Amino acid sequence: MSGTSNKIKFLNHSSLVVESKNTHILCDPWFKGTAFNNGWRLLFENSHDINEINYDYIWISHEHPDHFSIPTLVDIKGGGKHFLYQETSDKKVKNWLEQRQHLVTELAEGKEYVFNDINFTTFVSDGYDSAALFKFPNGDQFLNLNDARVELGETISKIKKNNLSNLKIISIQFSYANWAGNEADNDIPLHQQDLVIERIIKIHEAFKPEKILLFASYIFYSHEENFFWNKNFWLTYVVEKLIEQGIDVIIPKPNQIIDMSEVASKSFDDENHLAIEFWKKQTEDEQIKDYSKTDITIGEIESTYNEWYGKLWQNNKLELVSNAKNHDFNIRIKINDKNCILELSLFKKLIRNATGIYDCAVSSETLLFLLKNNFGRGTVTVNSRIQFNYDFAHKFFLFFFIPYANNIGKIFTNDRLTSKSLKTIGNTSVMMSILKFNNKSKVNFEKELVTFD
Repeated sequence: MSGTSNKIKFLNHSSLVVESKNTHILCDPWFKGTAFNNGWRLLFENSHDINEINYDYIWISHEHPDHFSIPTLVDIKGGGKHFLYQETSDKKVKNWLEQRQHLVTELAEGKEYVFNDINFTTFVSDGYDSAALFKFPNGDQFLNLNDARVELGETISKIKKNNLSNLKIISIQFSYANWAGNEADNDIPLHQQDLVIERIIKIHEAFKPEKILLFASYIFYSHEENFFWNKNFWLTYVVEKLIEQGIDVIIPKPNQIIDMSEVASKSFDDENHLAIEFWKKQTEDEQIKDYSKTDITIGEIESTYNEWYGKLWQNNKLELVSNAKNHDFNIRIKINDKNCILELSLFKKLIRNATGIYDCAVSSETLLFLLKNNFGRGTVTVNSRIQFNYDFAHKFFLFFFIPYANNIGKIFTNDRLTSKSLKTIGNTSVMMSILKFNNKSKVNFEKELVTFD
């Protein structure tokens, strides 16, 4: 290939290699294994062996398993690899890597680092995700947003403080990566996809790159509980909408190399057509590959809840979040494989059978996962192994708000939990769509919030 030695090589999903003459930075390698509690698989599995890739550094954008892929990383032969990762208070990713004898450079947000001949700056968005700005020796720039919600807060402004006059490409997630409606719902999936497209357009307007690289969405829902999600192939819809806005896109195939010197002048129409056909074929060929455990008992669920409750209020101060108005707050969960409803209390140790209306429906396996892992709320809304009663969907997010906050280092030992902080639940992708299409949900959510003040 003619041109400069500055290239981007797409590998799979959100994994690519940023290449200069002297430096190769591998980003977010995921080539094998499931993600989000057996909710996702790659459309093109086992595409690469990480030991056969040429790289000097590995950058991990955030802890989500389609970016920080443990099944992929444990395949690395020997230690001594150099990882780049954002500074975090919990040090979980750093410690895990160092235990395997790897070197980790912690990246301060907004600080420019020099790795051989590539200048590298990260920007943290929404508390945990990060984007990276790469500057090549000749001044060309590449902004890897992966799925960072840079439109939230001041992240766009922070990135724009850099001179972006030579910004060639922005890579960005092109489809929603979370629950988007119950099985028979067609309105919410379309709304969720349109929100992503609006986000891409907003980011394009803010940064004005030469091209938008569409990636970080080449997965399928692989579990029996969520396989129906694969009915929509959004890639062509996204491309059509972006072209209508005059946005030039690149749709990559595995091992496609993009020469930075050709980005501005080259039309990628032929490559895009081939890539769309490739990913469409991969989607059409997929089948259910993952199944739920069927031997979980109600007794096991009760025992796990009791342990969850004890740890929750050992780590947080109950008196900072509970009061007379919300003391009876609970969630009613339908257990699909048991054909029963369980009521779980948040502020008193109580789990019991219930009848009538439920707030959400999951399998026994998913409920155990939620109770055993503080990050469970995020995983379950991403892997879509859940169905909601739209009127009361907010109760799921309220019930698991504290452990989810604990997972990213927010412990309630000094500060109170108020309706102001809980109101952010309405900004989650799931609740944004539910609140848009369901008036009762909005009323019930607002009524519940005030009980925390």
